[in-house]
Amino acid sequence: MIYFDNSASAIPNPMALESAAEAMKHFANPSSPHFAGLEARGMVEEARKKAAAALVCSQTEIFFTSSGTEANNMAILSMADKNKRAGNVIVTSHAEHPSVTETFKALEAKGYKAVFIPVEGGELDYDFLEKTLKSEKVCLVSLMQANNQNAAITDLKEVREAITAAGSNALFHSDIVQGFLKVPESMTDYAVRYCDTASLSAHKIGGLKGIGALFVRKGLKLSPIIFGGGQETGLRSGTENVVGIAAFGTAARLFSADKSYRAKITRLREIFIEKSKDLLGEAADFKIPKSHIDALINISLKNVKSEVAMNYLSSKGICVSSSSACSSKAGENTALAAFGYGDEYNSSSLRISFSPFNTEEEVEILVRELKNALAFRIKRNKAK
Repeated sequence: MIYFDNSASAIPNPMALESAAEAMKHFANPSSPHFAGLEARGMVEEARKKAAAALVCSQTEIFFTSSGTEANNMAILSMADKNKRAGNVIVTSHAEHPSVTETFKALEAKGYKAVFIPVEGGELDYDFLEKTLKSEKVCLVSLMQANNQNAAITDLKEVREAITAAGSNALFHSDIVQGFLKVPESMTDYAVRYCDTASLSAHKIGGLKGIGALFVRKGLKLSPIIFGGGQETGLRSGTENVVGIAAFGTAARLFSADKSYRAKITRLREIFIEKSKDLLGEAADFKIPKSHIDALINISLKNVKSEVAMNYLSSKGICVSSSSACSSKAGENTALAAFGYGDEYNSSSLRISFSPFNTEEEVEILVRELKNALAFRIKRNKAK
């Protein structure tokens, strides 16, 4: 298997898997007061420390969840309710992950008014955002840090400055699932410095599926959406996933500390673009935002439908995608439609996403098979 769908779920970090295996030995409930429970609790808190260090925040500001989706739901629902005195307007874009847009729909059904900021070409319209903040009574802004379709970066600092400049009392949430540890190093602490809450997910950085986290700014009190035994300081009840949490901490620590991870991803992307231009020529169309993360890239093969290209690549043992995994069942790719790329590009787009555990040889094979996909399309057309 050659795997380039790392934005859906990344190749696991071998050392994170080792941490998971070790955690499996500590099977006691981390809420139990006996020594076995305390050992499990120690693994949870050590992982929290590592995740907080990677995000550049306090341990007390990290709350583990089952996923980035749950973290988004928790933050958006709780903050909208908490800050409704500021108004009933909630702000986002059509390019967000479904766990954000679907939660906004739920809030609209409860009487909130949703405003969607234009994202032409994947670039957020900051002027429109500031005008909205000045003219509407906004209680919540939720904008992702790095887009999961075209890698465009939203400058969280600029969003916060727009909120401040407008004199708005809006709270600010960001889905940083794709941006966590992948934005430029100068932006590493932006979520903590400029957001009230931010959602993370372990399996995007080499951890396991089924574990996420929510950063909550110190002093901000959120209401839980899951009730029970009061774990995670009462914010998220349910016995902690010690295995997933331990792997999350290791994956976060390694991705943060080992500079070769980012360098490898950047190099693989450069090789992909270079080889694609050489072998595919004008048959390949790239949409690259000015400000972007290197972990993924969007490409369109002219006159080759996404499904056809993906099925062909899959038959060769190569995994890519045409949209986020959580959007694939919805049919239309609303993010690409919001970018204004056009139906022809959108219907043929592929998302290629890289891991530090991919190789240059795999990239070269991918590009060669993309060229074969073009030839495959030509042969099919002639056969008809």
